[in-house]
Amino acid sequence: MKKLRIALLQANFRSSFPEKIPAIARVARPRKAMRPEDYEFNHRLLISLARKAAAKGAHLAVGSESYLDGWSYERGSLSKIALAIPGPRTDELCRVAREERLWLCVAFMEKTRKTLHNTAVLISSSGEITGIYRKTHETKDVLERMPYTLGRDLPVFKTPWGKVGILICHDRWYPENARTLRVKGAELVLNPTATAVFNPHHSYHEIHRCVQRSLSYVNGLFWASCNSANHGGHSVVIAPDGNVIGEARPTEQVLIAGIDPEAHGRYDFISNLRPQLYGLGAFHR
Repeated sequence: MKKLRIALLQANFRSSFPEKIPAIARVARPRKAMRPEDYEFNHRLLISLARKAAAKGAHLAVGSESYLDGWSYERGSLSKIALAIPGPRTDELCRVAREERLWLCVAFMEKTRKTLHNTAVLISSSGEITGIYRKTHETKDVLERMPYTLGRDLPVFKTPWGKVGILICHDRWYPENARTLRVKGAELVLNPTATAVFNPHHSYHEIHRCVQRSLSYVNGLFWASCNSANHGGHSVVIAPDGNVIGEARPTEQVLIAGIDPEAHGRYDFISNLRPQLYGLGAFHR
């Protein structure tokens, strides 16, 4: 992998998510229901932060999960917020990427002719959508409230810095996901998320950090997880040696981190795999 300046766009999106952690709810100020002007505000905010990232010299910028509604968790909002690929909003994101010469990873609810997905797109600095990933794992509770179709693939995508994989929020809890991406050649995992466990006042804060650091170490991966500020922030960039090389505050910001493969060790677990023991043929190199 080549050196890379990565930006995490930790935005305080407008949202109607029923946050139960007082420290986060005070920052997020959740709405009773989202309105069209709130979706437009979120779209403009993401673009504004992306331009700031480019001005700070970022090569690749990553947003949080379901940016358009700030992960509002509303069943009735899906038809209002789901975007077509291509469509007016994705076309504008591509135009911004081209104007700023910036790669973008943006996550949103996607609509196709027959289904809805929780999706992240990878847009090149020439303004082309070069990758589409659809979230593969979700809790039963979320799927009951926000019924969408899970993805069926764990692709990796070529970039100027090496191969990149994408996992969205809940996907990270399944170690098979990160291992599969690494076996397929990924050297960096982008993880758009919207989760309160980043906040240190939440009981899961430390185990969440430990899981991500462990996934980086045991797979020899760089890991970039962008949370929304309205869910507590603390977005992180982690090196293959498990060390945190960048962490955001709880508030809105553009976090810039330098990824330098030569500055971090990487233990080669992959070449020592014995897939015949696991019954997982997909792990054959």
